[in-house]
Amino acid sequence: MVNALLVLQGTAASPGIAIGPVCVLSSEQAKVHPRHGQRSSEGELARLHIAQQQAEKEIQAIYEHACTQVGEDESIIFRIHILMMQDEGFQEMIRKSIVEDHSSAEYAVWSATRKLYQTFSDMDDEYMRARKEDILDIGRRLLLCLNNLDERKILDAPVNYLTTPAVLCLAQAVPSQIIQTNHSQVLALVTQYGSITSHSALLARGMGKPAVVGLGAAFESLPARDGDVIVDGDAGQVIVNPTPAVLKEYTHRMSLQRSHRADLVAYKGLEAVSRDGVRVHLLANVNYEGDIQMALENDAEGIGLVRSEYMYATDRLPTEEEHLQQYKEMLAAFGKGDAFVVVRTVDLDSNAKRAYLKQENEVNPAMGCRSVRLCMRYRGLFRTQIRALLRASAYGRLGVLVPLINDAETFRQIRTWIGTLREELEQEGKPVGKLYIGAIIETPAAALQAHELARIADFFNIGTNDLTQFTLAVDRENHQMQALFNPAHPAVKRLIAYAVRCAKQAGIPVMVSGEAAADYSMLRFFLRLGVEYLSMAPAYILEMRKEIRRLTVHGTNGE
Repeated sequence: MVNALLVLQGTAASPGIAIGPVCVLSSEQAKVHPRHGQRSSEGELARLHIAQQQAEKEIQAIYEHACTQVGEDESIIFRIHILMMQDEGFQEMIRKSIVEDHSSAEYAVWSATRKLYQTFSDMDDEYMRARKEDILDIGRRLLLCLNNLDERKILDAPVNYLTTPAVLCLAQAVPSQIIQTNHSQVLALVTQYGSITSHSALLARGMGKPAVVGLGAAFESLPARDGDVIVDGDAGQVIVNPTPAVLKEYTHRMSLQRSHRADLVAYKGLEAVSRDGVRVHLLANVNYEGDIQMALENDAEGIGLVRSEYMYATDRLPTEEEHLQQYKEMLAAFGKGDAFVVVRTVDLDSNAKRAYLKQENEVNPAMGCRSVRLCMRYRGLFRTQIRALLRASAYGRLGVLVPLINDAETFRQIRTWIGTLREELEQEGKPVGKLYIGAIIETPAAALQAHELARIADFFNIGTNDLTQFTLAVDRENHQMQALFNPAHPAVKRLIAYAVRCAKQAGIPVMVSGEAAADYSMLRFFLRLGVEYLSMAPAYILEMRKEIRRLTVHGTNGE
């Protein structure tokens, strides 16, 4: 009996198409000894110390290898892994389990990893939630070292030694596994779990490999080894048992995509200006340090949204100097001329802030004590970041966004307090420049008060993701609700149009930074309103520039 064509639906994580045989890998779990160790607590702590030293050496070696494969910017995550493993909170959880509960070192590591994994899994922010893979990677590394196991011995197939091209398929792809593959032989990446913001997905994009993540139960339908599959990283699909006709179609699409990518290079250095002379600036959204290099490679004109949560990936709060260094590096890359770098202040949800501030979980963290509400309550958290931003403003054109502003009075308080911190720095003799203070329009309340906000803001940023979510009462993370999540809904567009109109009346620029910024169907709508900046994932910039240069904004066609 001939097997029928089967289409497995996951999430598109890295664009492109690949065709080839599968290599399904499953990792044995490193042995976790019983909860109560056979050795003394001192003996278990000594074993832990040796394992940690070995793990750090191995991760450092992985980092150096990664630099040669995907570049230093993409490889920085392994440096972060070392810092996360050294984090005092994580270490204390392990030590407490060994000393107070008399656990084995393996059980203590496993228990601490499980707790942190669950903490990150429960976070409201998608990017922070994806960091659970990094926690899993760190814990796995420590267990391997405690068991004195060589990683290659616990894999069904030695991924390091792939000798023929294959689609790499893993249930839970952790970054260290991905980077240690023979990249020349990896056609694409497919995972059972994971998200587009996971470091595994980011590494796949850095390597230029198509990737589909989050297949879920459908992962079990992949062939064990034999038979070609088609990985469609654009549609988030894996096609099993393709017919000759389907294979021919996708082979043709692969050829067209290669030609298309080559054509996009011609748009580097060109302005994003429509046929009828409407100019818009295309900026990049940055979720972590590696995105900066991607933004440069895709010819971004600046950074429209730095989601600074990546700096809070461990249980240790970043210092003012650490913040400052990050912002200076971004400005050094993009802060020339009129280029704009815009940082959103940290948007920690209730589960994330638990590690820092000992707060209780909330039933609905998306609408709880987060963002500006959290920063206003815990001024020290906010103060550190704002002082660093003020100091960094001396090095280039820097903007700041404070999320979840619902009224003009709160925004006015924020501006006043930033002014106080400016005076404080000047009294200390520290140089500061002009810090542009923007208002994010991401709730219906903010949109409806746009007239008042526009009078005291330096610019507007339309956060279409949350604005759509809050306007339509649709959870953007709920896959079952995706059909209802529509930024082009008349109610959402009406709120956007009103906010932009208020900004124009006040003479301040407008930026759009949600997923809709890279949506071709929304492009003419934004440009007709007079939006000056569109900020998007770096991979979409050249494509959008091409589309804008082909577009007639005020023509008779379209909406």
